[in-house]
Amino acid sequence: MNMGDHFEALTASLSKLVGLHIKLARVEAVEDLKSLSRRGLVLMALVPLAWGAFVMLSGALVLALTRVLPTDVALALVGGTYAIGAAMGALALRKALQVASAPMNDSAAEVANTLAVVTSGHTGALSHG
Repeated sequence: MNMGDHFEALTASLSKLVGLHIKLARVEAVEDLKSLSRRGLVLMALVPLAWGAFVMLSGALVLALTRVLPTDVALALVGGTYAIGAAMGALALRKALQVASAPMNDSAAEVANTLAVVTSGHTGALSHG
């Protein structure tokens, strides 16, 4: 096999590798979106129920506290507790969203790594997530 045949085989292999990486990234993105949409549907079904329970329990808690505390103090106590809980929930949601986007970032990084190897001419090993 001469040098031209080797070069042709190498470029064909690299082209196929890039195409497969792109197909893999698409499949991973579709699977990630399916997973996220299932979670979203579950949340959409449960949020109205949770909201109703929250309102009823909040009212019961404020009513119970007004028996031993002034109304303004009871409302401030319950509201402050909910504000702290909301801040903690926002931090947890932020962390969960970062974890959820990580698989798509890995796929994009692998495609970029492959393209960098192809365009720069390096023959080093690719790092895989």
